[in-house]
Amino acid sequence: YDKEDLDFYFEQGITTDMAYQIAYLIAIELYMLYYKDKDLVLSICEDIVKNGTSDNIFSLLDKYGIKLNNSVVDYENKIYKKRF
Repeated sequence: YDKEDLDFYFEQGITTDMAYQIAYLIAIELYMLYYKDKDLVLSICEDIVKNGTSDNIFSLLDKYGIKLNNSVVDYENKIYKKRF
């Protein structure tokens, strides 16, 4: 490996990478909930945009009863069905 590549990888913290996965999981939960209650999801998104921070995002989601990974399997099945 090149020294520059190693330096780059060691500069990156695990929290940098996790932010993308957490955002993706939140998006999946909101996407699946959107089919059930569009107004609620728009309200949740507004609350997140106005009040959300990296420190309180989980409490905001908890306020609406959203748990990460609840809908991932349903989401994957939905995507799988669209492919075939």
